[in-house]
Amino acid sequence: MKKLLAFAVVALACQISLAQTLARGVNVSGLAANRDMTSGVTTITGNVTNVSDRLIDALSVTFKLYDEQNKEVGSTTDSTSQLAPGAVWNVKAETSTPFSRFSAMDVVAK
Repeated sequence: MKKLLAFAVVALACQISLAQTLARGVNVSGLAANRDMTSGVTTITGNVTNVSDRLIDALSVTFKLYDEQNKEVGSTTDSTSQLAPGAVWNVKAETSTPFSRFSAMDVVAK
């Protein structure tokens, strides 16, 4: 029961729907976090779309992790190479650091 409750709390706290168009021509949307109670690993997922008319050679997203007191407790990053115009990249960043909420703090497109 405690495990199920902990999963529900993390899932609810981290269900964020972020849609942001950034200067480099990418859109970040559908962010969510799901914790595997058996392994203790949380996976942050979402979609990054290249809304520009040019190829992006490299792309990374860094998520900052925060505890219940809004203190930063860590970060996790996912990256990919070459995102074509109009293409969607499915972000998947994993962490074993416990956290209450997260934010996409750094999106780098080259």
